[in-house]
Amino acid sequence: MAALRRLPRHGVGFNVLAAVHTVNASRPLEVERHLRDLGVRYIRFIPIIERVPDAAQYSTGLDTGRAGPAPRRTRWSVAPAEYGRFLIAVFEEGRQRDRERLTLQIIESAIAARLGAGATVCQFAPECGRCLVVETNGDVYACDRDVQPYHHRSNLLDSPLADILDSPAPVRFGRDKADRLSWTCRTCAVLSLCGGDCPKHRWLADADDPHRPRSVRCEAYRRFFNHSWATIEESVLALICGTAPNAEGAGHDNPVL
Repeated sequence: MAALRRLPRHGVGFNVLAAVHTVNASRPLEVERHLRDLGVRYIRFIPIIERVPDAAQYSTGLDTGRAGPAPRRTRWSVAPAEYGRFLIAVFEEGRQRDRERLTLQIIESAIAARLGAGATVCQFAPECGRCLVVETNGDVYACDRDVQPYHHRSNLLDSPLADILDSPAPVRFGRDKADRLSWTCRTCAVLSLCGGDCPKHRWLADADDPHRPRSVRCEAYRRFFNHSWATIEESVLALICGTAPNAEGAGHDNPVL
């Protein structure tokens, strides 16, 4: 905390990744105001929604896209509906306080997607597979969110990184995200903003498409993007017309709302 307070005094910019879980999910404004009082200007809220590990998770679930019995969430996992309400509360607080300086990463990503620039967060992109992980022994995995044996691609001692990145397996892995979308996702109005979410979290059985599960965080993102859609569209139009603040560019250091 001492280091965090020291940064603004020296003009050093920084972002905050804030976890939302069962302890703080019911206190969105308290969390947001606490961060703002500390001088935080750019926030990304990350939902802690994890499944209780089971053997099927590694053999028949995430690697094949087949939906089995509904997995149990860990006791510290925030309920998707509650996470949606958390995001909406923070969004409204920022919008009412200063409509032109709302600095939530999820909003910036949505605006970038609507402008055709692509989502700024991999989980919201239509395809994935470009965020590799390199372990200390040189092993390369296809996804930094799901480092599991079935995502192992190669080793830097055996292949150059560029060859690994563009080899058939990672390319297919990236396209699988879109190819394995459930029918609910394919017909959802906010798909262009959420991208079907990270495949790691697609363990919610879909009644209309039992062989293609959807993200357990689906309800949260559907609630939030439906709520904020009008503001996102207004911002996109303002950027196109050149009337928005910071209209020259959007990003973590140039919030557009």
